Amino acid sequence: MNVLPIVCNLGVFSTHERTHYQKLRSRVTADVSGVDEQPDGFEVRYAARTGTWMTVAEFVSLESRCCPFLNFELRLSPDRGVSLRVWGGEGVKQFLSSEISNRRSAD
Repeated sequence: MNVLPIVCNLGVFSTHERTHYQKLRSRVTADVSGVDEQPDGFEVRYAARTGTWMTVAEFVSLESRCCPFLNFELRLSPDRGVSLRVWGGEGVKQFLSSEISNRRSAD
């Protein structure tokens, strides 16, 4: 089994991409309506507003470049709005949990 290290590398971005990534990350984290713990990660829920799907999808396209150890699944449903499932191998859930805690304490 190929295990990727749990290290985010913002160096993969140009200066413009890094600025855009940080703006998207702020929007995506500010718009969270709920978080559900999963066995190997988390499912993050967003209200189904115009543009939410595209914003989250664009964020995921960048996040997957700097954090290749993460897996993503983006869903849209009439009753649950937009949801993003994030998971990975060993240690990823703990990493995500600390990221979520850090974001909540920063608010």
